[in-house]
Amino acid sequence: MGLSRINSKRNMSQLLVTLASPESNQVELVYALVSSAGSLVKQGRAVPALLPKADQASLIVPAQAISWHAAQLPKMPRGSSAQKMQAVLAGVLEEQLLDDPLQIHLAACPTISANGKTWVAAVQKAWLQDAVAELQAARVPLTRIVPQVFPSEVARLHVHSAADGSAEAAWLTYSDTQGVMSLPLSQAMLLPALPEGAALSAEPSVAAAAEYMLGRRVHVVQAVQLALQSVKAAQDRGVDLAQGDLAVSSGGRVWQSLKGFLSDVLIAPVWRPVRWGFGLVLLANVIGLNAWSYKQTAALQDKRAQMNQLLTQTFPNVKVVVDAPLQMQRELAALRQAQGQLSGRDFESIYGRFSSVAGINTAPDAIDYIANELQIRGAGMAASQLDALLPRMQYSGLQVRSEAQAVIVSHRDSAAPTASKVAGAKP
Repeated sequence: MGLSRINSKRNMSQLLVTLASPESNQVELVYALVSSAGSLVKQGRAVPALLPKADQASLIVPAQAISWHAAQLPKMPRGSSAQKMQAVLAGVLEEQLLDDPLQIHLAACPTISANGKTWVAAVQKAWLQDAVAELQAARVPLTRIVPQVFPSEVARLHVHSAADGSAEAAWLTYSDTQGVMSLPLSQAMLLPALPEGAALSAEPSVAAAAEYMLGRRVHVVQAVQLALQSVKAAQDRGVDLAQGDLAVSSGGRVWQSLKGFLSDVLIAPVWRPVRWGFGLVLLANVIGLNAWSYKQTAALQDKRAQMNQLLTQTFPNVKVVVDAPLQMQRELAALRQAQGQLSGRDFESIYGRFSSVAGINTAPDAIDYIANELQIRGAGMAASQLDALLPRMQYSGLQVRSEAQAVIVSHRDSAAPTASKVAGAKP
């Protein structure tokens, strides 16, 4: 599945980037910036990081970097993965490829065919992947990867100038229904007989040499015109090499743009004031949070000190304060007991409240009072009855639970968690 097609909406500028051949050491890429109206805005050579900004970009792969193969492809189920499609193409073309299929990027072009067979483009994978990665790292909004020349029904021949502009290193491409042929201009005699209606063109710097070698007049075409023609022809015929590992979804392009933006924010000098401002705001917040935390800690320690002081002043016999609220409760309970008063944890208080709420009219089989807990056996109450009485028990300050054949009742402190639902009581 290829990259999205070139958007034809108004106000969408296009950047056409042509790669140098794999054998070339050219670092700069040939580019042309075209307005939404189709007029040339800017052209030249630049490294990926210095390419002009545009709304969308098309990468043009030179003809000599692509080999074309006609193959009978099997029908693939809808929704087949890109990896499976690449494996199928590699298997079909294994005997036609000179290199290891794993090192070749294969792109099927079902919209162009020859005698019922599909044309498949083969490109060096690592070379093309590196080129795409450099453009994406430079935040170039790549939308298509198109071949400079592909098999066509009309015979076409074009003579390209060399990277240094010399006529001696010029090369030509010839395409027809049989495929695409790329040759140095000096080997033009190897071309098949050109049909009378073949379209012949050449770039200005090599037009004279092309006419001399071909013995026919050629139409002069600027490199930028050829790039526009290549992109338009590929779009009209649905030819796109961005398949398999090189297919980039709209979400992937958004992620690449986001990564580039974040990289600029973190590194670019123009964002330095913003980074300083954000750092100062973050530092101010950290200092404020620490100050607020210190204030809260001091207030909590002051309250604890007041509670400890209240405990030691009220009960002078307490020398060491570990848990002031718990020690206060214990001292109060001991004071009540010394004066003969009942507390909420005493046997009489717990059993009296329980029997009042539960409405027990008969004596239980056994009653045990252990560690401030009342264990009642044979109370004659079912679990459903205890469940119904649970809210009233809690309101009366009791905790009730069932263990084995006994009902366990204890005093519930105001800070204690709500008693769980009674289950398993003896019916």
